[in-house]
Amino acid sequence: MVLAAPTGSPGPDRCTVNFTFNVLRVPTIDADPPTAGTQTRSNLRVSSQGSVSMLVVTSTPSSLTTVARATPTLSTTATNAALSQPIRDTATVTGAGTPTGTVTFNLYGPGDATCVGPPIFTSTNSIGAGGSATSANFTPSATGSYRWRASYSGDANNLPDSAPCNSPGERSAVGPADTTAPQTTITAGPTGATNGTTPIVLSLLSLTNRTFRVGPRPRRGSPRFRSGTAFRFGLSEAAQVSFTIERRTTGRRVGARCRAQTRGNRRARPCTRFVKVGSFTKPLGPGPQRVRFPGKLRGRALRPARYRVVVQARDGANNPSGKRTANFRVVR
Repeated sequence: MVLAAPTGSPGPDRCTVNFTFNVLRVPTIDADPPTAGTQTRSNLRVSSQGSVSMLVVTSTPSSLTTVARATPTLSTTATNAALSQPIRDTATVTGAGTPTGTVTFNLYGPGDATCVGPPIFTSTNSIGAGGSATSANFTPSATGSYRWRASYSGDANNLPDSAPCNSPGERSAVGPADTTAPQTTITAGPTGATNGTTPIVLSLLSLTNRTFRVGPRPRRGSPRFRSGTAFRFGLSEAAQVSFTIERRTTGRRVGARCRAQTRGNRRARPCTRFVKVGSFTKPLGPGPQRVRFPGKLRGRALRPARYRVVVQARDGANNPSGKRTANFRVVR
């Protein structure tokens, strides 16, 4: 209650009422009433009562202003691995304020390309600093392409969200066991993140065309082959990847090695040897890769013959992956 100046005092009757209130920086749950996404605003009314000129301040019922929750952005990154090595998925939530809650990771096997069957593995993990959550490790028992789906629970400020099947970054390529990669012990932390150093893995090397031509279309009547090819494989992390092209030739067995044929060894047992023609490197990120190869090195076309490509990756610390090879043939 606020009293006005007494009757007969100099000047008009006046009073001043100062109001102090707080403004919320981010939408949140207000204490009165406790309804998610609702803010309470109190209204005041000033009135005069009777001949004593008393001013009475009364509170009217509160009015409610609804503040909608934000729609977050969910980005994900899955790892690749060789057989007997673990794979995992990481999701980062970007939304209003600092997102909290959990992310549920569902993993689907190589035979479920659309994620319609029951998941073969599920992991629910809390969001940590930076808005990220990492699944527990899963060790596959078969090679192939595994698909992840991540679902965010939402919180007071952010709506739930989920990544559809076959989203970018939600596929783990699992290749044959790599016996040439450095051996490193991997231990799982409380949220499934690894505390050791994971060896870089290059897996599932294949070619789109194993027999191809180089250059313009062949003459009419010649067999039709596609021009060039592409190398396909998976990487467990970002790396510099080297591609070495070697031509297949016939040599002569000298002791335990296959040597180039000379006059001195021409009567020795024949063997197959590969001679380096050239190489090139490319910086690539993690995940499935497709590198186009037109059949030329430094602008010069490979001559018709049988070849092989040797592919190896090195991470930022110069740790090598195991080498992968694939054969191909260049025709006219």
